[in-house]
Amino acid sequence: MALSETGGRLRARLQAIEHGCEGICQYRLVPLDAQEFPPVEAGAHVDLHLPNGLVRQYSLLPSSGPGAI
Repeated sequence: MALSETGGRLRARLQAIEHGCEGICQYRLVPLDAQEFPPVEAGAHVDLHLPNGLVRQYSLLPSSGPGAI
């Protein structure tokens, strides 16, 4: 599914949470509708749209796993 078909949004599933230093967590997301996410560039972020209407922003890191961020 192309980003233009989804209004620029990707659907993802939370696969894992890793606890880093105090107050920092890393969330591993895997795509639901596409085979892989677009490449991540330095300074990239994602807007997470929650069911209750809140939008949270998170910085992105490239992943070593196929198709995940």
